[in-house]
Amino acid sequence: MADMKELIKKWDGFKKNLTKEVSSLFHERNWSKIKKQVDQLISSAKKEVHSFVDEDLTAISKKLKNEKDQLEKLLDSTFKYELDKAKKFVNERKKELNQLQKTIESLAKKPSKKKKVSKKKSKKKATKKKASKK
Repeated sequence: MADMKELIKKWDGFKKNLTKEVSSLFHERNWSKIKKQVDQLISSAKKEVHSFVDEDLTAISKKLKNEKDQLEKLLDSTFKYELDKAKKFVNERKKELNQLQKTIESLAKKPSKKKKVSKKKSKKKATKKKASKK
């Protein structure tokens, strides 16, 4: 019986050690599996986020390009309109200036008739001397 009790004690000790080892291996393997699964989930989430971001970036870049093109067209048309107005204004003023210059040149070429201004001659009146009484 003493041998039996010792054998049971050894068995209980062996059982405890075995359960500790098995549980530690189980936990280690379980943690490594969990770690692998978490790593896989994180990497797949990163890939999904990157794909969404890439899709969004391409969509946003297309929108920005379209807006840029529209803005350039608007600026070009406005610039052209204002430039045409400025050219028209300059051409009108140029015509007016040319007409004024022709008028001035034609006036400058004509000999001007100078009127002779006659000087008024003032007549001196002869005054009679009064005879002085002495």
